[in-house]
Amino acid sequence: MQQKEAQPEQGTLSWWVISITTFLFTIGQNALRSFGVSTPVAIVIVGSLVYLTAYWGVPKPRISFWKWAMLWEYILIGSALAIWVTPSYLITQMPAWLAYGLPVFTVLLGLYALDKVIAQNLSKTSILKWIAGSLGISGLVILFRLFLLND
Repeated sequence: MQQKEAQPEQGTLSWWVISITTFLFTIGQNALRSFGVSTPVAIVIVGSLVYLTAYWGVPKPRISFWKWAMLWEYILIGSALAIWVTPSYLITQMPAWLAYGLPVFTVLLGLYALDKVIAQNLSKTSILKWIAGSLGISGLVILFRLFLLND
């Protein structure tokens, strides 16, 4: 009896595709920052180039390229706005911890909605688990910004 070689499930990226895209992202982002480009802008530019080209990696995602592009652009632009831009405007109106956590939480909830509408439920996570995870990630961002960056 022959055993079949385990094939990755369609729609899941292999570890080497993730490793290569992460490596290219890091190198590209650092290169742009060395030319004086701000961190959020560098992340959006390089992330767009690297992660959108990863669509044609093996195996190919289950969604169309345009849906893939919309999800990644939302992730990149939303993250840059939530972590770097929005808190600087909110911090004068509310406590620092809320100014840091609320934008991240909002972007993560929007990602859940985008997944359900655009990607036809690519993630099988329930809304309650997503909210719990979003609160946890927001909490980590708050701790990082308040205690490690000393804002």
